[in-house]
Amino acid sequence: MEVIEACVRKVSLDYLEIDPATITISFVNPIPIEDAVQAYSEHMSLFGGPVKIGFTEELIASMMKQMSKTREEVVKLFERSV
Repeated sequence: MEVIEACVRKVSLDYLEIDPATITISFVNPIPIEDAVQAYSEHMSLFGGPVKIGFTEELIASMMKQMSKTREEVVKLFERSV
């Protein structure tokens, strides 16, 4: 879990320009790493590779408000972060 938290904090600062000290990271129903690796492997074999990540309009609007940035700026930040 510490690695995930460190990565989230690094991405929030480097790509989203959000001070990591101002965010709270919580895990909902965390699963053991072995289960995650197995699920990932099954996913990769089913879909033949990674699935494209999309962002909801609600998330974009929320980030625009929080960051005082335009839609284009927020989308560009998201795209750089994945």
